[in-house]
Amino acid sequence: MTGQIVVGIDGSKGSRRALEWALEEGRIRGLRVEAVIVWQSPYDFPGDYDFFSPQDDAAMAEAARARLMAAIGETAGAGTDEIEPVVVEGDPAEALCERAEQAGLLVVGSRGRGIFARLALGSVSSKCAHHSPCPVAIVPAPDRGGEVRNRPAGRVVVGVDGSPGSLRALRWALDEGGARRATVQVVTVWRGVHVDEDMAMELLNFSTLAEYEKASAETARKRLERSIDEAIAESPLVAEPAAVEPAAVEGDAAETLCRFAAEADLLVVGSRGRGSFAELSLGSVSSKCAHHCPRPVVIVPTERDRPDGA
Repeated sequence: MTGQIVVGIDGSKGSRRALEWALEEGRIRGLRVEAVIVWQSPYDFPGDYDFFSPQDDAAMAEAARARLMAAIGETAGAGTDEIEPVVVEGDPAEALCERAEQAGLLVVGSRGRGIFARLALGSVSSKCAHHSPCPVAIVPAPDRGGEVRNRPAGRVVVGVDGSPGSLRALRWALDEGGARRATVQVVTVWRGVHVDEDMAMELLNFSTLAEYEKASAETARKRLERSIDEAIAESPLVAEPAAVEPAAVEGDAAETLCRFAAEADLLVVGSRGRGSFAELSLGSVSSKCAHHCPRPVVIVPTERDRPDGA
């Protein structure tokens, strides 16, 4: 990963947690962190000003900067030299995505102030996950549990389904695993048959349900091995992960990935994939993981997600 790390700040506990995570990632990667706060008049910072009194832009910008510097001071302590503070006026998601154009990673909290707090995944973080030109790390809110800081020499989990988007996510995860000297657990999930066995066998042309499940598991295993070989061949790694562990599992894709990631440093997924991945601009699997995973989730955009197609 090259380029700086951009992290969105709004003064909430969730965004401070995102800043803390971004700083740890910056130290692991040897990258500078740009902390960005975005203000919009007249709706921001009602605690700092009379909500019903018009405020000039300079006053609003200064209030935003004060909140940003307070968050940096509280979170980074003596490490503030690693951070470049940036104050921007505009739509928060659009401004963050614009700042991410030259970045290697955009980091946001799952929830924050105002519209952030309305949903399990805030509207700003959700928009960034859909539209960022670079990978997006969504750091879970404090009430979703898990540790704040990255653990060195840990585990990176990545979901793979054989699609171009998941291969891009796998390459990113292998690179991350090398930077962390962590084990990369590569997980593919296949679905069993959840209907009457006789009907299933008639439709699927297998003599028994066990035969179908054995064939499905073998297909998943081969797909997984092929994906790993292809990802490594296409993107030689500067540093190797501690290990690469393949896992082909039957179950629900999002639930399985979140379960595997619960004890990991982070989960990496593509923004779209095959099947349910392809249903939305942000696939249903990646969206569910971003909503429910207790660990940071990195969503890697596919080539067609990126504005420049790069």
